[in-house]
Amino acid sequence: MAEKSKKQHYIKYVSRYQRSQLLNACETLAEKLMMRMGLEVGLRTSELMGLRLGEEKGLLTLFEQLDDSDFSHVNQFRYWLHGRYTKGSKSRWIYFDRQLLQDMKRYVETERQWLIDQTCSEDDSFFLRTDQRFIGTGIGAEQGSRVFTKRARAVGLNPLLHYHDLRHTYATELFHDELAGPDGRETRSESAALIVVAQRLGHSIGRDGQAPRVTTLYIRMRLQMLEMEDVVNG
Repeated sequence: MAEKSKKQHYIKYVSRYQRSQLLNACETLAEKLMMRMGLEVGLRTSELMGLRLGEEKGLLTLFEQLDDSDFSHVNQFRYWLHGRYTKGSKSRWIYFDRQLLQDMKRYVETERQWLIDQTCSEDDSFFLRTDQRFIGTGIGAEQGSRVFTKRARAVGLNPLLHYHDLRHTYATELFHDELAGPDGRETRSESAALIVVAQRLGHSIGRDGQAPRVTTLYIRMRLQMLEMEDVVNG
């Protein structure tokens, strides 16, 4: 399995240990959040540009809900990712858990606010560039990939891994979470779990009401996933 992960047909799954290494290598909160958007939300690198603050029902609205007692019971906050930022121009709901959203709010109040103070930028993008030439403007479509490549190389991750594999990892774990109940036993059908994954990834549900084949390509078998964890973690 370890040898297989080094070949062209490597396993498109980032183990928990590798994730920890990757996140610890990130030098800013913004970089860490970009990685978490792939791992915890399933975003493509280009879709990071679709996170906006002040648009109707934008992130600022969600940040307000964090401190609203009417939303104290909510652990998953949904955000409408507009189709102009997605592959195939298909809009969809994406979900942030409370801790992730709190860290996003902290970025806006600290690192991002510093960039605004330096540039007087009025850019509505959540993630802003820090390089001097374009400081204070929204990131480009490949920024997530650039950060991933740089930080993954720094900690010696498999060079075949890409930012998109964070999305595969998210899909795999979501699928198995959807299959299992609180006691860890399978409680729902694979087709039902695949539909949830397809919706989160932005894949179109077929006329037959089933998830498309492309969704299954994102899923690693549970045994394969667990074996990968054992190989990487020793």
